[in-house]
Amino acid sequence: MADIGTKVFTLPHGILSIQSAQVSDAEEFLEYILKVYQETDFLTSTPDEFDMTVEDERRFIEDRLLDPKGLLLTARYQGILVGSLGVNPSHLKRYSHKISFGISLLKDYWGLGIGRKLIETLLEWADASGIIKVSLEVDTLNTRAIRLYQSMGFKEEGYLKMDRRMENMEFRDSLIMARFNPYYCKRS
Repeated sequence: MADIGTKVFTLPHGILSIQSAQVSDAEEFLEYILKVYQETDFLTSTPDEFDMTVEDERRFIEDRLLDPKGLLLTARYQGILVGSLGVNPSHLKRYSHKISFGISLLKDYWGLGIGRKLIETLLEWADASGIIKVSLEVDTLNTRAIRLYQSMGFKEEGYLKMDRRMENMEFRDSLIMARFNPYYCKRS
């Protein structure tokens, strides 16, 4: 079961706790997601495309908890749900060595180190689980996130041109980045 327990960090302005999402978080998690959608256009979908019910969210969280390669982390800063990180695993044998993830934070909490702690938690879990490659796609306009990923050892693998079409019909490119398990890389 992909449950990391609870990790607590003291940041300069408060206490951060990171844990696997629990079924009981479903309603609060939905409220959080809807707010994030209103604050940024760096997410892969639009607010009107997100139509999960509380029961759908409960099932989604439960599925992640039961999947040894699935992970859904929540970040609470001073007790408030302010961030999440979700892993998209593949169950195909040829792709079983890798995962991809998405991360989001409420805008008021950007720049506090919460995203870094979420990713550190993910990488610790991935390395301990024998995952060799952790990848992501990021909007090329999201330079703040790109700098964070680079500082954490993620390398550019390529670009997807005209990857996202925004509501105003403008196209944006996506950058594919990956980080390889250092323990595996030492052995190869």
